[in-house]
Amino acid sequence: MDRAIVGKKDMHALALLLLLAGLGGGCGRKGDVSLPALDRRCRVDADCTYDTTSLQPVGVHMRCCNRCSGEAVSTSWAARVTSLCSTIGSDDCPMKKCEAFPPVACVQDLCTVVSAP
Repeated sequence: MDRAIVGKKDMHALALLLLLAGLGGGCGRKGDVSLPALDRRCRVDADCTYDTTSLQPVGVHMRCCNRCSGEAVSTSWAARVTSLCSTIGSDDCPMKKCEAFPPVACVQDLCTVVSAP
């Protein structure tokens, strides 16, 4: 069986293709990281928070960045996201100046954005 000879230039191209496809190894590479499935379950208002975290590509890495829009989520979900984000970082994210976030409450066992009182 003949073996193909692969040059250094070909290896660099292959590595780039794998990286772009999200198949390259390494923590925080594009395609490796995702937020946990959204959890809005609650029992009381204190179980809820407003979260603005999003995964954004910064160079070849995914970073946990904040956006101005968000959603009502369970505090346990937010804690899991905080833990994940501590492993991949949030450096290099664009700075945002956002309006005040809306209040949240537990409505029919789901964290929900509510009108300000």
